[in-house]
Amino acid sequence: MTQSQDPFKHSPDRQANDQQLSRMGGIMMMAGWIVFFGLLTMFFSNYLNPRSKGRITSTGDRVVTVYRNINNQYLSQGKINGKDVVYLIDTGASGISIPTKVARRLGLRAGAPSKVITANGIGTVYLTTVKQLELGPIIIKNIRAHINPGLTDNQILLGMRVLRQLDIRIKGNTMTLRQNK
Repeated sequence: MTQSQDPFKHSPDRQANDQQLSRMGGIMMMAGWIVFFGLLTMFFSNYLNPRSKGRITSTGDRVVTVYRNINNQYLSQGKINGKDVVYLIDTGASGISIPTKVARRLGLRAGAPSKVITANGIGTVYLTTVKQLELGPIIIKNIRAHINPGLTDNQILLGMRVLRQLDIRIKGNTMTLRQNK
């Protein structure tokens, strides 16, 4: 049997091809691990940091517990006039501040202009009234708010105009809000 007929002997071309395939396999394996860890990171980031949705639990009797996220913010889902919104609960804000694009989606009308002092300086807002504000089982009716063209997020700042009507308790990473009957 000659060398060319020996099925177990690899030609130099075949050895080079095998090395190339082996290198590609290593690259594909590395890419697979990168994708795996990327997806794992995305999953746990959303699980542990509920930024966009907020997490609340309701224990019934007009009590809501809101969990602080990784950015030290208390975000919560709720409703204004029956439509879904996201609140940023802000004890440093005096009122309810609604971004213009959110106000349009909610069908709120901009009333008289007013000047406000914010962390970003002096700005102009437009007065409006929210017929019904809901945060879990907590419901507040006919409350003044303002439409703020300076806000670019989809989050509504929920300030002391609402919070002063509630009992607030902050402990660890939780804020408990209770509405008295």
